[in-house]
Amino acid sequence: MEELTLKCSNLAWLRLASLILSHTRPCDVLEEIHNPAAAVVSATPAKEKEDESSDSNDTSLSENINNNNRNLYAWPTFEAQANLQAVLSHCDSYPLSVRYYRALMKALEADIEKRGGEVSDDLMERVVEAYSTPLPSDNDHDVAHYTYVIPEGPLPIKGWNRGTKANTTKATKVSASSTGADKEEHCAALVPLRVLRDHNLVGMKTWEAGLNLAELCLACPPELFANKRVVELGAGIGSTAAILSRGLAQAQAVPSALVLTDFDHAVLENCRLNMSFNAVSAPAPAPVGGLASASAVGTSMDGADSSSGSDIVQIQHLDWRTINTTDDLPACMCPADVTLVADCTYSEDIIDHLLRTLECIVNRSVSSTGTKLQQKQKQQTIFGGSSGPGDVNEEKNATDALQGEQEEEEEEEEEEEADGDDLLLRLHTRYGPIVLLSCTTRSDHVFAHLQTALKETHLRRRDITAWAGRLTCGGLLPYGNKERIHTYCLYSSSGSS
Repeated sequence: MEELTLKCSNLAWLRLASLILSHTRPCDVLEEIHNPAAAVVSATPAKEKEDESSDSNDTSLSENINNNNRNLYAWPTFEAQANLQAVLSHCDSYPLSVRYYRALMKALEADIEKRGGEVSDDLMERVVEAYSTPLPSDNDHDVAHYTYVIPEGPLPIKGWNRGTKANTTKATKVSASSTGADKEEHCAALVPLRVLRDHNLVGMKTWEAGLNLAELCLACPPELFANKRVVELGAGIGSTAAILSRGLAQAQAVPSALVLTDFDHAVLENCRLNMSFNAVSAPAPAPVGGLASASAVGTSMDGADSSSGSDIVQIQHLDWRTINTTDDLPACMCPADVTLVADCTYSEDIIDHLLRTLECIVNRSVSSTGTKLQQKQKQQTIFGGSSGPGDVNEEKNATDALQGEQEEEEEEEEEEEADGDDLLLRLHTRYGPIVLLSCTTRSDHVFAHLQTALKETHLRRRDITAWAGRLTCGGLLPYGNKERIHTYCLYSSSGSS
């Protein structure tokens, strides 16, 4: 499958496409059109009542958008409607929610008429289509495709403050705005994801922390993921992995393996479908309850061997309740260089099982790859000349000294690293496998339990919420509740296996 791309001669249209294709409320879409200076960059995705008025005061802005140009989109001229039509053409292959599509077309039509404009024939066809398409019945799921827009170019990406000239062959063309605000042609990758908006399974929906984690990963140096094994727990629809893999692919920094895990078989099948949408092949999930078979792991849907370099994704069933030791982990998950977890801390029992699983992943991965501390210990053993019984205490003292040195190094460089964009890369280089845990606080009681459980785990932990917030303040992906998202980095506590 060819990669989906969107071309625009005005960077603002890429941002507007990002809002529309991710189901941002119609009132926020209109706010962006009429008042880019007060646009909702971290907009609230629409739920069941898309036509409600917005009470958001988010005024985060993109540097390349002209704050003073209140008619940046030349709305509602026919040219602007043609640009909008080009954006909506993506929905012909990856449809929006029927409810959202109807609310959006209703809002756009009413706004054009309110401003004394005329709805173009092409856009009127979409309005008629939206009203003629029946809404899902009580027995049908509200199937939708959320599409996220990523500006093309080298990593890191920190928001809409940069765009690059398009150099791809397949793209949806959008003509230049009559305002001539931005003559440079920009290109963005489109990442469509199938969701069931009214499904009870949490793994069939989008979650804020998943988008936040994807945004954070794209803002980090690509070396953190290039030729590394990346594992995600509770992958759900695959939003974090799909967005990250598309960004890494255009930066030519693809991981050696991308292992996506979840518990429910239907969720795994939907995740595999979403990865295939984005030109990332994935084999059929392993049977529920067992490890991935040798024939399933490492092969694409057409049977090609993963050694070709194009098939890096593996879909794996995983039940955290069954992971008690490192031997309980599926072989395809380790050694994991980077483990991703987003919005999987919604209950106390889930937190306990999750952290135990993460500890097993880190310990098994450390035993395979080692850490800087282990390398020092090995050198101490080889060159220290220990040969007698009395040297046991000396080795213990040496180990304690090295652990103390590790703690001192962390304290000395903590302030420097906190301000550096390569914090996670440095942590990975020094301590080996790392875990990135992102969660949205929805219950103070559950969050308090998470804090306690993190303190009790044998993994080192670092709260990187403030640091991550600085890297993701550019508003690349539209989602809400940013102030309630907390991010942690976990890694080996001692370097011993």
